[in-house]
Amino acid sequence: MNATILEIQSRQQALVAESAAQRRAFAQAWEGLERPLHRGKQAVHRLSSPWIWIGLGLVAFKLPIRKFSRIPMLLWKGWNMVRKVQAIIR
Repeated sequence: MNATILEIQSRQQALVAESAAQRRAFAQAWEGLERPLHRGKQAVHRLSSPWIWIGLGLVAFKLPIRKFSRIPMLLWKGWNMVRKVQAIIR
């Protein structure tokens, strides 16, 4: 009986140590996600402004369809360029 209790206690200590290691790993993973999540929240907050949508609507209304269809491609190229510059800076 005593050997069984010691075995259970050793298993419990192993599980507690394993859960502590998993908590530390999760905390490190969460730290890596906090900054991008904060930037995403800021972007959503900025895009909620009606003035931005009014400006985009006026630009879309004024541009010919061929020039307007280039905008997503230019935004994507700009985004990729920003990511490359940030990778070089860091």
